[in-house]
Amino acid sequence: MLPEPVNFPETKTIATLGEPFVIMAECICGHTRELHTLFYGGSSGQVSPQGKVRNKLRCHKCQARMPTVRIYRRAPEV
Repeated sequence: MLPEPVNFPETKTIATLGEPFVIMAECICGHTRELHTLFYGGSSGQVSPQGKVRNKLRCHKCQARMPTVRIYRRAPEV
């Protein structure tokens, strides 16, 4: 189970996060997918604001665009 999402404005880039995190995309059809940071960075996510990258995302099930993107802190490994 994931903790509460981090409050992260769409105008910031993921490069501004200084700690490990998990990026989840949630579509209106209910499909949820983890976006790995390499994928997200490859979509210009390291230099583009989160909102701009979100506009490019598409659901793999229903092909809808602009899923809800939530960012969670990754729990430290023991």
